[in-house]
Amino acid sequence: MKLVLLDKENMLLFLNSVQPHQLSFEQKEKLESQLKSLLLKLKHIYHLSFCGYYTIYVYQDSLYGNILKIHHEDLDDFDYLQDEIELCFHIEKNSKILYRIEDPCDVRKKWHKKTKLYYYDHQFYFYMIENMSQLELGQFLEFTEPCFQNTEEILNYGKVLDSW
Repeated sequence: MKLVLLDKENMLLFLNSVQPHQLSFEQKEKLESQLKSLLLKLKHIYHLSFCGYYTIYVYQDSLYGNILKIHHEDLDDFDYLQDEIELCFHIEKNSKILYRIEDPCDVRKKWHKKTKLYYYDHQFYFYMIENMSQLELGQFLEFTEPCFQNTEEILNYGKVLDSW
């Protein structure tokens, strides 16, 4: 699990599949209580304040896991008590998560078989085609940055680099 604070109102939570997370995406009522408890857990770990209305966008990838984009809505009309959380979530199943990299030569050759390399808009992106172990994924993420929005455009219009 990795939390990235983007600004005062937005954060990204990366939940990769090699670490077990107790989120049930099949039952929305159960998921809401699980997400609230996860936010309260993050509050204690990172000393953050969670109170109010949050929109959570969930991007699911079968090989990576889940990325949660958490946006705090600033609603002046409502007063929330401390730790009172209201959630609205949108789940995008079967997302395609890509991994942006500055120089594809930085990655190990053993990952060449498990990924495809795309070039789009002056950027390099890896698309994972095979599962990686927790250790491999951790090492891979040291060199890359996960991308989860508008990835279909990159996959459809990007150039596949076969011999690199």
